[in-house]
Amino acid sequence: MTQIDRSRLRRAWKLSKLGARVAVAQGRRLVSRDETKVHRELAMAVVAELGKLKGLPMKVGQILSYMDGMVPDEYRDLYRDVLGQLCTQSLPMGAESWRQVITEELGKPPEELFERFNAEPIASASIGQVHEAWLDGTCVCVKVQYPGIAEATLSDLKNIDALMGLMRTMMPNVDTTQMIEDFRVRLAEECDYEREAEHQRRFVELYRDDGCVMVPEVISELSTRRVLTTRRVRGVTLSELLATASQQERDRIGVTLFRFAFEGILHHGFFHADPHPGNFLFRADGDEGRVCVLDYGCVQPVDRGGQRDVALLLTTALDDGDLGPAIETAFGITDVDEETRKVMRELSPRFFEPLTGEQPFQFDREFVGGIMRSAIIAKKSLALRYLARRSRFVMERQGVSFISRSLMGLANIWGTLGPRADFRSIMEQLLTDTALPIRAAECRAG
Repeated sequence: MTQIDRSRLRRAWKLSKLGARVAVAQGRRLVSRDETKVHRELAMAVVAELGKLKGLPMKVGQILSYMDGMVPDEYRDLYRDVLGQLCTQSLPMGAESWRQVITEELGKPPEELFERFNAEPIASASIGQVHEAWLDGTCVCVKVQYPGIAEATLSDLKNIDALMGLMRTMMPNVDTTQMIEDFRVRLAEECDYEREAEHQRRFVELYRDDGCVMVPEVISELSTRRVLTTRRVRGVTLSELLATASQQERDRIGVTLFRFAFEGILHHGFFHADPHPGNFLFRADGDEGRVCVLDYGCVQPVDRGGQRDVALLLTTALDDGDLGPAIETAFGITDVDEETRKVMRELSPRFFEPLTGEQPFQFDREFVGGIMRSAIIAKKSLALRYLARRSRFVMERQGVSFISRSLMGLANIWGTLGPRADFRSIMEQLLTDTALPIRAAECRAG
């Protein structure tokens, strides 16, 4: 890979050029006799171009790869297969570049630091790429940041209009504004591997003795701001798992991911907020049903007030109460008109169906895709009212609002996995656990 282009103008031009290419492809699709071919060409073009740009544009492509409801249902498998390359494999940087980063950060070239170092990356993504190496007989992963990615990220954040133009072309029905705002806040943090290492160490301690969740140990003496070294965990990808997994294994994994997500929110006060499929390894170190969670660059804190309000929202759902006020409190919605409130109340029960529906509940892609479509329809129904200022919606608690978008990412994994379990009972146990800052009984007592 050539050096990452850091120029704001050149990166904006490339995004605009790709947006025009997408628009032309969509026009061809309308008159083509082979729409599948056009969609595949479009997806491959997006992979090629976003893979070169890395950073924020590549994050957009990753979302497209696993979020049901963002592309036509009949082509979702195609987009998932092609764009899924952006989650784990993209154009890697050349040996000269990664050797320079390692030498600058750790003081010595890789051959002097490790017994063996694999020059071919085992994964390459939006911020950096991962190499396999051996240290004192132990296999480790060395994540090396792309040179110039921090500066390129700053350029991308200034190119929001160009990036949003591309996203609107590809996903006309999706709220791209809020999605970009989430990444505006988080992507700069992901360029700091020292911060990521600290997050990962906290998760290591929390799940050190857990039989279902595994977090790789950080090798602190070989980790800096641009290099992160961790123990190598062997496992299979989601697609590899699906080829042979029994329903029992799918159920166990689904429950593990459910517990991992809500323990972070309700008990620990911070949660893993980048749940794309490339960040999970299944059958970790040969243990069927065990999940290894990777990449702690995007970890979202939740203060005690947020934990209390989320617990109240979940308790209200379990008690079949009025979700409207609880949603407004949890998300810090301070300015909302009656029409918007009505739409929220009509839509919200669908999101809580895994807890409130008949148990055991089974996730599937139709359910998850239906949620996405319902949300899109609701936003479109209010769009003209927002423009005319007849409807209002002000969300002030961004930390908690990030939870819903992260859970939707997990929901797409659940939809693909198809786990079946008594999620209501699992949530009730999480809400009554002694580690929770507020008991479910206290929520019910008001």
